[in-house]
Amino acid sequence: MYQPNVYMSSPAPRRPGVFLPIMVLFGIAGIAGLLILIFSGGFTNPFTEAYLLPWCALTGVVVAAPSVYLAIRGRFDLFHPLVFAGWSYFFPAFVIGGLLLASGLSKPFYLTYVSDLEYYLPLTLVYVALGFAGLTFGFALPFAKRIGNSLSNRLPIWDWEPRDILFPGVILLLIGIFFSTTSFTAGIIGYQRSGLVETFDATLVFFSFFISVSSFMLWYAIFRAERRTMQFKVVAGILICLIPYSTLLSGARGGLVQNLLPIVMAFWLSGRRIELQHGILVGTLVVGAVLLGIIYGTTFRNVKGTEDTVDLDVYLNSSSKAVSIIGNRGVSENLVFALDTLAQRMETASSLAVVVANYETLETYASGFGLAGNIWTFTWTAFVPRFVWPDKPIISDARAYSALYFDYGENSFAITPMGDLLRNFGPLGVPIGMALLGFVLRILYTGLVEGSVRSVWRSAAYYLLLVNISYEGFYGTILPSIMRLGVILLICGFIVSIFVRKRSSRRSA
Repeated sequence: MYQPNVYMSSPAPRRPGVFLPIMVLFGIAGIAGLLILIFSGGFTNPFTEAYLLPWCALTGVVVAAPSVYLAIRGRFDLFHPLVFAGWSYFFPAFVIGGLLLASGLSKPFYLTYVSDLEYYLPLTLVYVALGFAGLTFGFALPFAKRIGNSLSNRLPIWDWEPRDILFPGVILLLIGIFFSTTSFTAGIIGYQRSGLVETFDATLVFFSFFISVSSFMLWYAIFRAERRTMQFKVVAGILICLIPYSTLLSGARGGLVQNLLPIVMAFWLSGRRIELQHGILVGTLVVGAVLLGIIYGTTFRNVKGTEDTVDLDVYLNSSSKAVSIIGNRGVSENLVFALDTLAQRMETASSLAVVVANYETLETYASGFGLAGNIWTFTWTAFVPRFVWPDKPIISDARAYSALYFDYGENSFAITPMGDLLRNFGPLGVPIGMALLGFVLRILYTGLVEGSVRSVWRSAAYYLLLVNISYEGFYGTILPSIMRLGVILLICGFIVSIFVRKRSSRRSA
């Protein structure tokens, strides 16, 4: 009988040193990119806006503090909620992004909407530091850990033998592909958008997450299997072949990284021993995925031009042209193109500064854009199906936000949870709201990972919930997304458990 692995009450520490190669590679890539951009642009003084440097340092210390604390205590976890949030978003977007602003390498047009840069840009970084400090404080509250332990005792374990996961996992994968393809043809996902919001759009999108759940479960089974038979190798081949399919549909710059995450997290959470070569390999793959994703995603969007919904053949033709353009560029030209685009895309402090500088003035016009009190509205209306309320307000209307703050509704500008909380509740709302989010994250981490039973379903649940918390979008969409994804996870768990029980019954017979 297959027995689930159980964590000890104090999980065995993972050696943080094995991730040193990853950090070194990221550092080398970042320094190389800055040097290329500085020297290609003819900059003599790398920091023309030196007043930002102390505030970048402050933000960096606040963001790095949880990682340093966990490393000192021997409890460093690459996918700890605070570590993951800090290094996947906050540090690149605001610390490195702040340095890009300070060096003059990033000068977006919307900085003209900030009346006093020397006041509002540092204030923006202060709000970011307060937000992450609030996130850390909420996570550290002991009451959250007790709730997480209680949740862990009530959640199903659902840890199946690796070989029993393969068939139902592939079934879930096919279901997810069907829903994602349907969503794509309807103009709901991908680099396109439909002008109308249909009744079952949200349902289609969330059932598309079957792909994410099944991919993680299958990779987890592959890494946990004692003997990798031909069946495991065939499934691994299918999953690898799905990466270009997913990247093609999304048209996103981060498509390759998003496809790499379930592999890395499945390896990590399956309990495999992390060796030095794994760190080097993952670091190389992540750096390559970031650069290639930036090159393809940006080129594809430039070729397609707009987000208008088009036929599949037109969409594929744009993709083919993008690949041809990339192939005609030289390696050095592609590298400079990727680093230049990455510098512009990574930096988020300037777009948040537009909110910080103008939220009090523009809030009087928010109701006309459907954004007045949006956190409360988004949260409670998200639980009412659109077929029950056809005229329900649009959830997470990034276009309306862009039209209000940037006077350009044809693009989606980052608002971040800090900006959304500031708009709705003022300065005090930033640390309090982020502390509430940290509280929720601690419940999920404790209930699914820390001090819990290690299982394929709980690991998949943690993966899906962690990577789909957006620190670039609206705060009001986070809790509804967690609840909806929880329903998807339960459905997937029930489907797999039915198949496993039937297979077990046949073996017993």
